[in-house]
Amino acid sequence: MDPQTDSPLFKPPQEVRDMIYVEVLQTTVTFHYCQQPAPPLPGFLLTCKQAYQETVDLYYRNTTLLFTDMRYLYLRLPSIPQQRLALIPQVSIIMPREGVEWSFLWSDTKPEKELLEEWRRLLKESLAKKGTVLRPGVLKLFLTCSD
Repeated sequence: MDPQTDSPLFKPPQEVRDMIYVEVLQTTVTFHYCQQPAPPLPGFLLTCKQAYQETVDLYYRNTTLLFTDMRYLYLRLPSIPQQRLALIPQVSIIMPREGVEWSFLWSDTKPEKELLEEWRRLLKESLAKKGTVLRPGVLKLFLTCSD
């Protein structure tokens, strides 16, 4: 008797379990700066080997990563395996409109949209140099007003 396969959760067909998993695992994970080396996984994925194998890809396919600090993005993204990173639908960064990270690109002559695109391109290039490659259209940048 295998306690994993005997669980009521694993009795329905895979298609039904996948629908349940998508509902449970669809989320936005917000990361503020800290020194943890890898993004935390939901506890459900860590309950047993079968749960992990059935849900880890769904988790990454249905999770938006939201960073509030550029340093944290550079620490966290490279710690996600590339095969999982390729599944993430969106990586968002919320940056202050004014600040040290942004000021070197700021220009009164360029439209904000053009500046954001340039900053996104530079960020993707920098991550790629570290071996972290994001699919086209995944990386989103947002500016916030500082008060």
